[in-house]
Amino acid sequence: MKRIGWWIAAGFGFFVLLCGCGIIEVLAPLAHLAFGWLHLPLVTIPKMTVEPAAVVVGCVSLMLLVAVSHGLAGWLHAHAHRDQTPRPAWRLRWTLAIVPIVVLLFATSICLIVVIHQFTWLATTHEPIFASGGRSTARRPQSSSNLHQMGIAVWAYEQTQHHFPPGGTFDQYGNPLHSWETMLLPFLDPSHLQPNMALPWNHPQNAQDFKVPLSLFLNSGIMDINDHDSEGYALSHYAANARVFGADHPMRTDEITDGLSQTIMAGEVKENFRPWGDPVNWRDPALGVQKSPDGFAGPWAAGDTQFSMMDGCVRRISKDIDPAVLRALATPNGGETVPDDFDQ
Repeated sequence: MKRIGWWIAAGFGFFVLLCGCGIIEVLAPLAHLAFGWLHLPLVTIPKMTVEPAAVVVGCVSLMLLVAVSHGLAGWLHAHAHRDQTPRPAWRLRWTLAIVPIVVLLFATSICLIVVIHQFTWLATTHEPIFASGGRSTARRPQSSSNLHQMGIAVWAYEQTQHHFPPGGTFDQYGNPLHSWETMLLPFLDPSHLQPNMALPWNHPQNAQDFKVPLSLFLNSGIMDINDHDSEGYALSHYAANARVFGADHPMRTDEITDGLSQTIMAGEVKENFRPWGDPVNWRDPALGVQKSPDGFAGPWAAGDTQFSMMDGCVRRISKDIDPAVLRALATPNGGETVPDDFDQ
């Protein structure tokens, strides 16, 4: 027992030594890589929903796969043993054993592609891999990904409607209906949300959909995350550029004469959040970065804010940016000149 006690004491002392030398900071990312995935099911499974139509389609597809595979395997087996009499039959249990293996191989190939993509990103990115600004800074890439996905959805909307979504829609009496984020739902992952677009976003018949928090509209860099307002509606930690996404005015590509890469689409906010269904969830970038509670602001220690430009690229803008340059980035057709390195 004494020997075991000595080993425990020595192990604890060695751990304290590693912490004191800062070596544990190097080992922590390796531990996250090795065991961090164990946390994913605990976070993801409670948020999963069952969509009956998708389940039916999946079951039918699986049965068709088994039927086609069984028929093809039976034909190949019979062709390979055509000279034998009697010909041996291909058994169904063989097909049922092979199909899961094929499915697993297919899933493994997809995972391998994702892993290669992530390692390529780690090798080529200019983002700090080991953040020194705490957990908030480490979550910056996720917020950047959210903005990038919003840009993709905006362009998918443009491809189908031949114009960008308006910032918000209103009825003939000026009553608010729906937001630009609501109009992106058909092009985003939560396809199970299908609000009645003829009714206002906060109508009782739509309340259930608009009280669902969407991870795409939540910035994980906000530590004390606030994802619902006092009425229970799910919030957005992003807002659109009011000079592009105005009320009932869907802009076309040819109206953005300043250039898509030099016009702000949407950006991060950290105060006075609005629900993602609110038709007036827009802000004026010309108010400044990190200057006003009603303006754009990121939660990062460096004091900058991430924006998605109209071309879908995500750029960082410092709180110390020249106000004239920021106004130029806010306007879609002001005719101003913007330096290419405005985010440096």
